[in-house]
Amino acid sequence: KSRPATPQRKEERRKVDILIQNLLNALQWGSFYALIALGYTLVYALLGFLDFAPWMVLALTVPLTMILTAGTKGAHRLYVVITALMCGLILENGNLALLGASRKKFPELLDKVVYTFGNVSVTNLKIIVIFAAIAVFLLLQFIVTKTKIGMAMRGISYDKFAIPLMGIPI
Repeated sequence: KSRPATPQRKEERRKVDILIQNLLNALQWGSFYALIALGYTLVYALLGFLDFAPWMVLALTVPLTMILTAGTKGAHRLYVVITALMCGLILENGNLALLGASRKKFPELLDKVVYTFGNVSVTNLKIIVIFAAIAVFLLLQFIVTKTKIGMAMRGISYDKFAIPLMGIPI
């Protein structure tokens, strides 16, 4: 038998819906932040310094930083960090000079579909972000723990001086 919907039950259901909606939102934003943290962790572990520009153009910043810091092998780490910051600033200000400061809308690759379950709504993009983050984490876990490249990555982050003695080229 179903009980009649009383104002108290409706209020309880509304609170549960709000909780579920907030959990879904937190899971999506947490996925974004976790991916950013993972990027920072990998860059720091492998290169030995933080590159503060992954949101700009990571594909250009890391090689540019590596080129500019190639002669600083024995230098203090602070110089390397300053060089990484400089590369990020150069790329950011270069983009501002070339493209301007006005916002540019990125073209939508997928149509946005909203799924509603009672008072809880979730979009297909939120679902994709959450599952893509999980897939990236699992793939990276597999690469780092089960492959030769992962073993080399772990070795170089542990002891970059002993790793060439083991036959892993740097």
